[in-house]
Amino acid sequence: MNDLLSLAIKAHGGLDRWNTVTSIQANASITGAIWYAKGQPDVLKDVAVTTETQAERVTMTFPSQDKRTVFEPGRVVIEHSDGTLIEARDNPEASFAGQELNTPATSAPRKSPRSKRKARPGGA
Repeated sequence: MNDLLSLAIKAHGGLDRWNTVTSIQANASITGAIWYAKGQPDVLKDVAVTTETQAERVTMTFPSQDKRTVFEPGRVVIEHSDGTLIEARDNPEASFAGQELNTPATSAPRKSPRSKRKARPGGA
């Protein structure tokens, strides 16, 4: 573990405390010019993002739209808040092939090409 990571973990209660955390939630508005270029202005405005710490899973809730997205390795799902499926994409990373700045976004969210990188306490 590098010194900075060790310091940050220690400052927040140590690795034992971190290991008791199961998820982290943040309310956010993720906006900017890229969403206009993709034809999806304000698509991520006023969302709640929950990241699980013990599994590779991120849930993004859209409170005003009765939907949420679930990002897991190899699959992205859009569903109503009650779990009813709206749309799903298996192997979402493959959908980035041939993407350019002005390629329109689809309704099924895509995982970032950098999604293979994992930040884990005590490791790479």
